[in-house]
Amino acid sequence: MKFPSLYKLDDDVRERKLNSYFVFAVVRHPFERLVSGYNDKLGDPGEKYFQRTYGTRIIEEYRRGATPKEIKTAKPTFSEYVEFLTNPKTMKTYKIDSHWAQYYKIIHPCFIKYDYIVRFEHIKEDTQYILDSRNLSNIVKFTYKDPVTSSEKLNKFMRQLIISQIYKLYDSYKFDFELFGYDFDIHNYI
Repeated sequence: MKFPSLYKLDDDVRERKLNSYFVFAVVRHPFERLVSGYNDKLGDPGEKYFQRTYGTRIIEEYRRGATPKEIKTAKPTFSEYVEFLTNPKTMKTYKIDSHWAQYYKIIHPCFIKYDYIVRFEHIKEDTQYILDSRNLSNIVKFTYKDPVTSSEKLNKFMRQLIISQIYKLYDSYKFDFELFGYDFDIHNYI
């Protein structure tokens, strides 16, 4: 079942739903989310739409001396992807995609009163808490899968970056770190 986006609802309908529904959001460590988005959309095998739409442009813009063959592969490096994400021009030029846009720009925590913020790292426990608190445990069965991005995988990708890129990436996602209680320590990534 697909539900309409809140943005597509009339203001009064949206307001009524936000005031009468149990409203929650799921967030994830910003860097883990970016690695996951890179792997799923631009990596190998990735998704052709994202590779054609973003991958070719990232390579054209951030790979010096890129050959036509490299551009056609549409598979940028993680470092090139980070350059794309941290370039202020990018966000003005390209449609912000939910796979790498900052959470605060997508879920608007300053404007929407959430009843609960689920942290992906604790999704099993947080979801069980929500189901129990809403007396839904016997009605809704939550199927749990282990988070895909491990700290080893995250570190593998982050170590491909130079220190200035890591700081730029943190600066770009600083509000997400702060709003949702994630720590940043540069020493974890070098």
